[in-house]
Amino acid sequence: VVSVPRDGERRGRFCWTNAASHEDTPWLDGIQKVDMATGAVSNVVTFGAGTFAGAPTFVPRAGSSEEDEGYILTFVYDSLEHKTNVFVLDSATLENLCQLELTSHVPYHFHTDFCEGYLPN
Repeated sequence: VVSVPRDGERRGRFCWTNAASHEDTPWLDGIQKVDMATGAVSNVVTFGAGTFAGAPTFVPRAGSSEEDEGYILTFVYDSLEHKTNVFVLDSATLENLCQLELTSHVPYHFHTDFCEGYLPN
């Protein structure tokens, strides 16, 4: 689960989490947005047959003013092809904005963090 506190002192209103699209799914195959203030939950967004979503990572849009204005990045493992792709979703709507095809797979359940302003040497 990724929560998004803006000022570091209060609990974020929104979080994005892995979710199962139906109860007989063997692994978490989608991403879901939760409004922590109202309890509203989005539909589960999935990525195709045999795919399983990794932990969602929130990246704020430059100059954003809304807490859920940005992007969700997630590794998606394709068990039928034994490969992993990175999906970039709109964090407000969970619309798929783009898909990055990787040349090899990343282990399922691999986790990431976004560190604003961090650039390695």
